Amino acid sequence: MTDLTPHRRGPLYERAYASPVLLSSDDDDSTSLPSTPLDADNRRRRILGSRSSASRPVFVRAKKQKLDGSWLKASKEIHEYVTRNYNELGYFSVEIYENRAFTPYRYSSVLANDTIVHKWGAVKNTILHKIPLHDVVALECVRVGRGVSCLDNPPTVLVTVAKYWDGDWQAILDMLVETLYSFELHMVAAIITATPDE
Repeated sequence: MTDLTPHRRGPLYERAYASPVLLSSDDDDSTSLPSTPLDADNRRRRILGSRSSASRPVFVRAKKQKLDGSWLKASKEIHEYVTRNYNELGYFSVEIYENRAFTPYRYSSVLANDTIVHKWGAVKNTILHKIPLHDVVALECVRVGRGVSCLDNPPTVLVTVAKYWDGDWQAILDMLVETLYSFELHMVAAIITATPDE
């Protein structure tokens, strides 16, 4: 769970809200771990913008089995075909997508028997001392995934950053993974996400 690409392409920006504590009334074994608010001003910045009206998208749904350049090649071929046969469309773009890209992530509290629960205080303090806190809104530990049951989704360290943060996410992600490994939390995922659009 280390996909950090922008909205509509992965978990970054898909978070529906930022909770001050991790609670779940549905799970008897759930545990409340406090989040760490890092910014006194929790108002979220918003930059308005929209897709250019001069370019219309042509959407193509497909199923991807492996990561390679085949979609780019297919997109170019579709663009050439449509341009050749339907030139009255004017400017347009071709966007190939897979249904999984639109399946929302589910967030639930960690369970009392999750290994990270007993180590969270030390893990959190280590992370807070290692990462730059500029534009970081919260640090949380939750279960994140696309599974229906919270048991299908792994415990995850979630770092929420400001919507238009431009920091070095790869360096922070590497540090998160290194920290989790140092605490022998090999089955805990790490995600950097952004505050949602309002």
